[in-house]
Amino acid sequence: MSSSAHDNDSNRKSLVNALITILRLSPFPLTFEYANKRETDARPIALALFEWGYSPQSLSDLELLTDTSEKIACLLQLLSPVGASFTSIKAVIGVIPTGSFTWQDVSDGFHRVDFLKTTVADWTRDMYVELLISMKAKGKTPTPSDGRTASRNQADFKKELLERDGICSVVGGVMEDSEIVPSTPQPPHGSETLTAAHIIPFSASSRSRLRYLLSTLAGQDRDLMESLSTVHINDPPNGLLLDSMSHKAFDKYRFGVQYRDKQYRIRSLVRENLLPEPVLRHNDGDELLFGQGPLNDAVPSALFCNVRLAIGRVLHESGSAITIDEILEDEKKFNDGNVEGEYWSRVSAAYLQRELRDLPRIDEGIRLQDDEMDSDYEEHIPSARLHFLCT
Repeated sequence: MSSSAHDNDSNRKSLVNALITILRLSPFPLTFEYANKRETDARPIALALFEWGYSPQSLSDLELLTDTSEKIACLLQLLSPVGASFTSIKAVIGVIPTGSFTWQDVSDGFHRVDFLKTTVADWTRDMYVELLISMKAKGKTPTPSDGRTASRNQADFKKELLERDGICSVVGGVMEDSEIVPSTPQPPHGSETLTAAHIIPFSASSRSRLRYLLSTLAGQDRDLMESLSTVHINDPPNGLLLDSMSHKAFDKYRFGVQYRDKQYRIRSLVRENLLPEPVLRHNDGDELLFGQGPLNDAVPSALFCNVRLAIGRVLHESGSAITIDEILEDEKKFNDGNVEGEYWSRVSAAYLQRELRDLPRIDEGIRLQDDEMDSDYEEHIPSARLHFLCT
């Protein structure tokens, strides 16, 4: 990496650290609106992205904070009281403020600069909608773009994973029920029809914006992430062989796989009582041995595993995992849980429908309240059904 590129990365990392400190201290609201849903607090999401993201300084489009000389001057003025210029912020969290200024003063100053609040809130909304929800959404199997991909359906994908890992899932040790039980001292933990789980979901192959954000998040390895077109989405490096319960838990980001020091390790992201039995056969941090079959050169991509794990941590640390599950559950009735293309504008349509259904009750309640009716009036009010929405 060139010296200028290194300095730029260092400055961006320092700016991220400054924003973390400011957001932690911020007493003011920082929110964004999302598809007719109530305002969402951007701070916990932004903080989780900055603190737990795979490469926050790469992911964040922070040039928006400094795209004019006026904005650079604002940042310089904002950070200079704590002894940190924008071009060379040094360990900003540990800086002792000069004079009578404190980090709280800086946070208050941040609150007064509207473009900073707006930019961070807009950036957070983009990450929430285009990255976090996209990664959790069901997504459709992409349309094949050539003959090679067309022949690589889900059955072929699973077959290659069996050839890579052997007849048992690496997570949980469950055997594929179509295989012959081996005569080994340690028989498998039961058998069932195993499934092929995608580390990076199908949807990345057809959603250019998601693929762009993932590749940006990947930093120096962005070319590998950008290769996740339809051709490569079903390649074994993007797959895990799992039993059905573990597959569901993996889709919900309840556990992930980390590659570190040339080893794969299982990582829990939720409490034990939310993990399925096969996952609980491992302790958090236990090594996972992929590639025990003949196709041993197609082990899971370290980058894909680590990026997905980082996203899982962001989802849970920010509290977004539950909220996004509720949004996607609402949308099943409208589009079978798929969220893509123009459909983004309809996310939370079910939420809006519920709100509108309540309007007659609210209006009637106000009228009855004016008439000094008692609090039991609700049971006498007929509920309206608005079926015309989003059809």
